Amino acid sequence: MTILNQAIQQVEGFDIFYHKVKRKMTIDDKSISTINNYSRYLARLALYFKQVPTEISLDKIEQYLYEQLQVNPEGSRQYFKFTIYSLRYACKVMGTNSLKVALPSVHQYRKLPVVLSKDEVIMLLNRPYKLKHRVLLALLYGCGLRLSEVRNLKIEDIDLDREVLCVRKSKGRKDRVIPMGKKLTDILKTYFLLQKPDKWLFNGYRGKNRSQFLIEVDQQYGKRSIQWAVKRAAYLAGIRKQMNVHTLRHTYATHLLENGVNILSIMQLLGHSDIKTTMVYLHVAKIEHVQQPSPLDSLPNVDVIQQRQFSFNF
Repeated sequence: MTILNQAIQQVEGFDIFYHKVKRKMTIDDKSISTINNYSRYLARLALYFKQVPTEISLDKIEQYLYEQLQVNPEGSRQYFKFTIYSLRYACKVMGTNSLKVALPSVHQYRKLPVVLSKDEVIMLLNRPYKLKHRVLLALLYGCGLRLSEVRNLKIEDIDLDREVLCVRKSKGRKDRVIPMGKKLTDILKTYFLLQKPDKWLFNGYRGKNRSQFLIEVDQQYGKRSIQWAVKRAAYLAGIRKQMNVHTLRHTYATHLLENGVNILSIMQLLGHSDIKTTMVYLHVAKIEHVQQPSPLDSLPNVDVIQQRQFSFNF
């Protein structure tokens, strides 16, 4: 049972509260990710206090946040942020403006991103055994995609003739077109030929209890599967840095800067709405004014298309 369902069943009044907030988020065209995050954090508050979140006193909320920060100061920053954001939004919907105004501010702590060297990227792309995973990694790095973006790519979003891909309704509900470069385009041509993906660029699987067979269904690759593929590739490549899917996006932006692409172009390629978000890469890269569609094109000895296509081992 999800934490949201627990709150609906165990906290009096939360069901009506949740559906009112969710309805408003849907009308405001909030992303599915935002709706899910806000709902989870509001449900946690409700379960902790056994109250509808907007009826909890400010003193209790501050004590709750203080305890979370004491347990894990670094890891709780994200928890703190989403708790405040979701509660502010709920206060706006429910008309409890006094609590909304009194809630603490969220301070942004910007850390320098973890970035891979070009040699590390080459090892990362070449080590996985499955073609699907190598192409996945090449796309994450070669186009700087977010996890949700690579997961939601459809066949129709790839334009091999123009060597571009289209990211649809990403963060901020915005579309953007990203150049793939020749190397990634050639990789995808071979991937289509060998794997023959249907609808989604990376199809997923879901197990159903029918004669204990794994049945393929029409859905995209799972988030956890993508996260596992990246972590596993890093392990096989011997990379000891603390990396995740987003590390490849940071590496994409940094390598473009090092290859001479200007910061405004990178802002557009990443889909950032604020240049300040992109400026963090200035701390880890040197800018020169050269045009290059993808950092993947500058890597030698990348062998994503290998002759080991029919094994299910990683």
